[in-house]
Amino acid sequence: KIRQMVKDLRRCEEAEKVSSNDETGSSFVVLFSHGRTMSMMVVTHCVLWISVSVCYYGIALMTGGLPGDLFVNGALNGVMALIGQLVFPFIIDWHLLGRRWTMVGAFLLTGVTLIISNISSAFKGCENDESGSAADMVTLTTAYIGKLAVGGLYTVVYQYTGESFPTPVR
Repeated sequence: KIRQMVKDLRRCEEAEKVSSNDETGSSFVVLFSHGRTMSMMVVTHCVLWISVSVCYYGIALMTGGLPGDLFVNGALNGVMALIGQLVFPFIIDWHLLGRRWTMVGAFLLTGVTLIISNISSAFKGCENDESGSAADMVTLTTAYIGKLAVGGLYTVVYQYTGESFPTPVR
């Protein structure tokens, strides 16, 4: 019986090797060979990843342009990203939102806060008191909220991408 089991296991292993080495192989092009729906999903996820990465690293690299101390701003940006990455996994499991609506809301929140931050920084010179002005506070607050949202969004997109594709394609 043991010899028969060993033979069966070897046959299964050989069958797996043959099926894994079929003509399609494993490359990026294979993702587009599974139909129109899968192709659109691949393109959508590529756009999501590019958008999130540009926002996340754009905010990180523009920390020096924020009013205030560079090191405090860098530390607060890191803390906000960490909070977003810790909170958003719980938000996506909430039955009212789910993954898709959490992503939509986080993208909108990030976009709105970064636009407000940009506009408020343009009005920074309009006030007489340059240190601690209201425009500076609005700029910092909205930039930090945007960093929190995009930090959480990075986590959501990472999980959403893994769950969207079927196991053989992953």
